[in-house]
Formats: sequence, C-alpha cells, structure tokens
Amino acid sequence: MLTTTVLELLPFRFAANRTGRPARTYTGRALRLFVCWDNRAAHPVIGAHPCGVAYEALRDAGHDPEVVKAYGWAKLPAFLNQTSGRRRVHELTGAYEVPVLELDDGEVVAGTEQIVFWAEANPAPASS
Repeated sequence: MLTTTVLELLPFRFAANRTGRPARTYTGRALRLFVCWDNRAAHPVIGAHPCGVAYEALRDAGHDPEVVKAYGWAKLPAFLNQTSGRRRVHELTGAYEVPVLELDDGEVVAGTEQIVFWAEANPAPASS
C-alpha cells in the first residue's frame, strides 16, 4: 500500500517536513506574514509580486494573517536591512528574504511557493 502523500513528493516542503517531523493539522492559530512593503498580488512595474501571491494564497485558504511590512530589500547589505521586520525575518530564517510566514508555535514557512503549498494543505477551520 502506498503511504507517501503528494506533498511529500514535492520539491518544496513545509518547514515541519524538513525537520523530519510529521506535518501537523492547522488548528486556527495566529499567523504572522512578513512582506517587503506591499501585499498586492499584481504590481504595475514588476508583475506578479511574491509577497502578494503568498498573502492572496493565505486569504484564499480562509486565513486572515497579521501582515508585518519588513521594508528594505534582501539584495541590500545587512547593515541597510535593519528594520524590525527584516531583523525578525533574519532571526527566523538566517536570511533577509521575504515573504515569511510565522505561526504562533514557532513554525516558520519561508518563500512564496512554500507558503502557497502550506496554505493549500492547511485551510482555515470553518467558523461555527
């Protein structure tokens, strides 16, 4: 009998799966999404905006994340990325790249594709 799930076969895995722990079922805890400066999915200059795509995926899955604007730019030297948001992202991931999703239990999902996969696998619980 095949016990491997589709998500385990994907090259982009959730943070929980990278540590070898089984993926957990999302129970409606608080979410904090770190974005650069915008959470629109389409941007007039750059087209699809990674932070906005992650935000829209969470919203489409029924979540209402707290959005933290980290400002800065990951390509800048570290001494220029010292906003509180970028510092927190660096503490969580070791890098300055956003978007980053932080759950209240400390689980971290970094990167647009990983956040989209997480949102699809963890829809918000139905309201009573």
